[in-house]
Amino acid sequence: MTRYQLATILLTSTLFLSATPMQPVSSKQTAESRRIIQAMYSPIYSASQSRSGSVDEDYLKDLIPHYQGIVHSSKMLIEASKNQTLITLTQEIVHEHEEELKNLNTILKSGLIHHSISDDEYQRFVSINKKHNEEIMKSVIEFPVTKDFDRDFLEAMIVHQQWIIIASKTILQYTKNQQIQSFAQNIIAKREAGNMQMQDVLNHLNHTDKGEYR
Repeated sequence: MTRYQLATILLTSTLFLSATPMQPVSSKQTAESRRIIQAMYSPIYSASQSRSGSVDEDYLKDLIPHYQGIVHSSKMLIEASKNQTLITLTQEIVHEHEEELKNLNTILKSGLIHHSISDDEYQRFVSINKKHNEEIMKSVIEFPVTKDFDRDFLEAMIVHQQWIIIASKTILQYTKNQQIQSFAQNIIAKREAGNMQMQDVLNHLNHTDKGEYR
């Protein structure tokens, strides 16, 4: 059993256990929240970290399961939520990530111009990404699922997007490929702006009794 398969089992079992706290909650709402969070992160743990020998290829390939989880869970949230502001924001998230995923795959299929780096540099890059993956794994395993799937989605998504920001900042320290540099810089700008939007909606949800954005 790989580390990632084990993490998937831990993720599923932990989310299940966190859905049964001391205080009574709606089992239907909690189950929906758990389902959405699992959809967001499961693709990451079913994929192995890329070790192609190219930092550029690794960066792009490692983004794919993150994007898949974001799109899948976002579509589920759109179906479940009754908060129109959040639905509109999430629809934008889906559109943006689907377009970026197409661009990402186009870059991979077109053939990257590989710029060689030393083995030591490459191993440092791999180690940094491994550490970041383990950190996000830990944060998700510890994620406290509640009956409020709108809030849970936003909180989990902000963590998820932060990983993408970190990965993109990391590749900028290693890549010499201008196309990758441009792609990563664009991703950082969009994800930072997106996290600010999501935090704003989350703040409003936290200040209203019924979770309605005003």
